Amino acid sequence: SGYDIYNQLCITCHGVDLKGAKNEDREFIAPTLIGSPRVTGNKETLSKILLNGLIGPIDGKDYGIMLPLKSNSDKWISDVLSYIRAINNLDLINRSDVRITRNKNKDRKDYWTIDELVKEEK
Repeated sequence: SGYDIYNQLCITCHGVDLKGAKNEDREFIAPTLIGSPRVTGNKETLSKILLNGLIGPIDGKDYGIMLPLKSNSDKWISDVLSYIRAINNLDLINRSDVRITRNKNKDRKDYWTIDELVKEEK
């Protein structure tokens, strides 16, 4: 189901091959998910991004806002993240991991920034 979710929603910005879709000016709309430190790194960080969204520069480029997807179930989020990680030859994310991350950050209303996420990992 992660494949289906990706193809219904994420493909618009992250592209068919997860390397990013381009706009009419041939600029990437969103960063690649292939080899991305957010995808290959800490699973909690990746869950945080989907739950609350992301704003600000990513690897030196400002892509705008990735909207929060926390209205979706833990299973929905774990399925799409597991698909993205599987394409990167990584282990999957369990829905209980997403649930734990959701509960730890339940009072957070704002988008995350890369700087905040890096600080939280330390």
